Amino acid sequence: MKKRLLLLMLLAALLLTLAACAGKKFEPDRISELYSAARQVNARIKITTNTGVLQTYVIDYARNGAESSSEILEPESLRGIRAVITDGSPRLVFEDAAAETLLPSVSGFTPMDAMDGLLRDLAGSAPADYALEKSGGEDIAALNYPQHFTEYAAEKRVWLSAADLAPRACEFYLDGMMTMRLEIESIQIYK
Repeated sequence: MKKRLLLLMLLAALLLTLAACAGKKFEPDRISELYSAARQVNARIKITTNTGVLQTYVIDYARNGAESSSEILEPESLRGIRAVITDGSPRLVFEDAAAETLLPSVSGFTPMDAMDGLLRDLAGSAPADYALEKSGGEDIAALNYPQHFTEYAAEKRVWLSAADLAPRACEFYLDGMMTMRLEIESIQIYK
């Protein structure tokens, strides 16, 4: 009788442990569900481009429905340049300024439309592959989104919080060379 009770208690403990582990399982299909339902996104991002010359930008990003905007805050010489994207068509808004990034003009791979492209990828489909990592005590999902353009083989490597799927960083590769790194300083996602 005691053995049976002990066996039942061990079995119950094992089932509770398995249930707790199952609740923390990373599900990549949730990514597309979350980001395709997002109607409004606000973020402060830091982008470093690497084209032989390193350049860092701090950008305020806002998306509301089908329209998004990215406004440069830093460097000071480019402050106020804003790109507005409506239904995938970008237009620059600025006074007496121009921003040259030395990057190829590939949609979703420039500082002004990087966040828009990242959100489009997250909403569009499951990643080609992923791995779970630890960073600063946080569980992070590292995702790969390969893309092909006429002139380039492209890839985005994205790091999301495994707990709430909030993006932490993204690296942009063209023909195997990292051309840009985006770091999320803050983000709010509203359905």
